[in-house]
Amino acid sequence: MKPEFLSSAVADKPEQAIPRTWPELLLSRRFTYCLSAWWIFILAPLLAASLCRPFAWWDYFTFPRTLRFDYPVTVSNILPGYIQSFSNAYVIRPTASLWYDMSLLLFGGEFWIWYLMKWILKIAAIYLTVRLLQKCGVSRIVQIAVAGYLLFHTADFQLMLTALDSWVAFGMLAILNLLFREDNSFHDLSRMTWRRYAGFLALCLLTIGIKEVSFLLIGLLVLAMVIARRSIEWRLLPVIALLALWVWLLSAASGRVGGLSAMGYWNNFWFLLTRCVPQSPFGVLAIALGLLLVYSIAVAWRLPRGNTPWLVALCLGCGGITILFSALAAQPGSRYVIPAVFLTAIPLALALDALPAKQWAAAVFVIVYPLVTAGDLYGQELAYQQWFYEFSEVLNVMETRAGQGYQLATSGDSDELALEAQGTVQLFFESYGPRLYRTPPRRVVPGLLEGWPKGRFVLLTQVPPDKITGRFRGLDTTHITKVEHVTRSDYGALEDLSRFYNRVESWMGNRHAPSYDLGAPVVSYDPWLYLYTVDLHSPSEAISFIHADNITTHQSADQPMIPGHELRYEVKAGEVFKATIPLINATGGVAPRYSGSLHVRKGRVTFGVTDEAGKDLWNAGFSASDKPVPLPSAPALPFDPQHSYYLFFFSINQATEFSIRDVRETMQWRVERIPRNRRYGAMMR
Repeated sequence: MKPEFLSSAVADKPEQAIPRTWPELLLSRRFTYCLSAWWIFILAPLLAASLCRPFAWWDYFTFPRTLRFDYPVTVSNILPGYIQSFSNAYVIRPTASLWYDMSLLLFGGEFWIWYLMKWILKIAAIYLTVRLLQKCGVSRIVQIAVAGYLLFHTADFQLMLTALDSWVAFGMLAILNLLFREDNSFHDLSRMTWRRYAGFLALCLLTIGIKEVSFLLIGLLVLAMVIARRSIEWRLLPVIALLALWVWLLSAASGRVGGLSAMGYWNNFWFLLTRCVPQSPFGVLAIALGLLLVYSIAVAWRLPRGNTPWLVALCLGCGGITILFSALAAQPGSRYVIPAVFLTAIPLALALDALPAKQWAAAVFVIVYPLVTAGDLYGQELAYQQWFYEFSEVLNVMETRAGQGYQLATSGDSDELALEAQGTVQLFFESYGPRLYRTPPRRVVPGLLEGWPKGRFVLLTQVPPDKITGRFRGLDTTHITKVEHVTRSDYGALEDLSRFYNRVESWMGNRHAPSYDLGAPVVSYDPWLYLYTVDLHSPSEAISFIHADNITTHQSADQPMIPGHELRYEVKAGEVFKATIPLINATGGVAPRYSGSLHVRKGRVTFGVTDEAGKDLWNAGFSASDKPVPLPSAPALPFDPQHSYYLFFFSINQATEFSIRDVRETMQWRVERIPRNRRYGAMMR
């Protein structure tokens, strides 16, 4: 028998309820802790990776040039720069310009802080979505499920730092939260406090100035408010005037849209539509979400309370308009659907909440769904790390070479490396590097546009070593002394986790091509950028002689190859002719290095590599043409050091006329990997 005092104490202590059903379990504190730990386990490496990521070559330094004609970013120019961005005839994004200026002035070149703010913005957008669901009376179970859906969606909110679509989603959600009341009805603008009304106008102005699609979303919002009230409130007139102003401004930039065929538009539309839903085994997720969206219309139609049906219609309309408008872009990206994903999450939640077995659906979303998308999320993050690290480390080497007296150069050719990338290199060394990272100002020369530097210089290009000879007009590749590139492996935990989660997806039956944002990097272990160290004062190994042999007439001669001079040969029909040039530096497993040009005026000539017995290791044929062509690069060949090898020009049994110029063997380049070093803009550097 228990003591009396113990029995009393036990009786007075309230008994703690034990979760017994799915709803109770999903709402319990213990499950919340476990779920939080599960989500953090998946997201924490992605957060760490983005904070350790340096800047890239798109938008980071070219934003002012694109949005407001390179207006200087200073404190005194914040307002003038914002006003200046309204006069842009290409893109009308004054809010984006204001955001960039404020971020650059506050955080400078510490882009990891920019990324941290983007993560905070993502959490805030999810909170605003959940807050709207609370106002609609959606159960907490479904709120958690929708939060997980948005948190792990493959249209990644924070992936691309300067992408503006996430700001569009945040702005629209902020406006809806301000307008939508706790009793499921829209605020009456005429009864709003002046402070709340001023906030509404400010949000409309800022949101419409983020990106062009915002204009349509704000317009649809105004239309919904007018229909819901069946009248135009006088306080809505400033927003209508703002929309009219934007129609006038966007008419000047309408030239950006055009030249897209009906099939091209359909392909873009389908691409964006499929990016709204992450890949899943057998398309189960796409089918389920599609059915839920259709069901949400029926649910909204049956709802008698407040303006929730108007909210559902508005969110579905905004999602559809986002996709329809974004499909007009020449190259739409997955990031374009972010506003659609966040806004359509509200109808999805209402439909899910109306299901009788919503607790099971919620369990799938919060536990299994992150595993369905983790492979794509980590694969995309790894691709960004490879590309960003490579670009930053190449800049490190260029800065080091500049300190050693080398000049810096890019090709100036947009066909081999995007002009935006070359422009970013120039802006970094000439302006942003000195301003943000205290590097000395350096001049970067676009070789094809201004002429190649004299003396010693470093060339940044995408052209690999086996294709560099003859690629750029006026570049003497015989004076290349070294080739450098960055290794794209050994990314530690991020690379291991990417491999693991993709394997998990495969085990689940979710086998698909990687879901990358269009225009974004992809996982690849081949170098993307190369650095060529060129020293015009270094010796180049010129060919001492060419042995020309007419095998039919038994006539032969050794001729010197004088730089800048042309050697011509005529072969009559029925004759066999062969000219050979010794390869002094032939090394097994390495492509031979040579330069020069060939002009076939008549007949056909075979060029290649042969041994002393006349056995060809590689060859290529050339027919008559109007102008000389650079000699093609040979692949790596199995040279035996016990034998001799030659370049050869061969013609047989047909009348042939051809000439060669500046044919000579060049030095074998040292190819080195660039060591990892300081990463500009990253947290850990």
